[in-house]
Amino acid sequence: MKPADLFAYYGDKKNTYLQLGRLGIYRQLVFNWIKTGAIPVNKQLLLEQVTGGKLKADIPLLYHKRKEQKARKSS
Repeated sequence: MKPADLFAYYGDKKNTYLQLGRLGIYRQLVFNWIKTGAIPVNKQLLLEQVTGGKLKADIPLLYHKRKEQKARKSS
């Protein structure tokens, strides 16, 4: 998920900042995401959950490998 995906989903910047502010994600943090071009994975997962899966988190391959390893150990 990229910052542009947020603006496309919420419609405009004002509405995006308003909706994210309700989640405790404030404008300065979003500015940093725009500057770096990336949203941290933990925030992506939160946004994916809040939007009901309409926005998808880009989960790093390392995260998937760890999850698979834990599943194997518990089997």
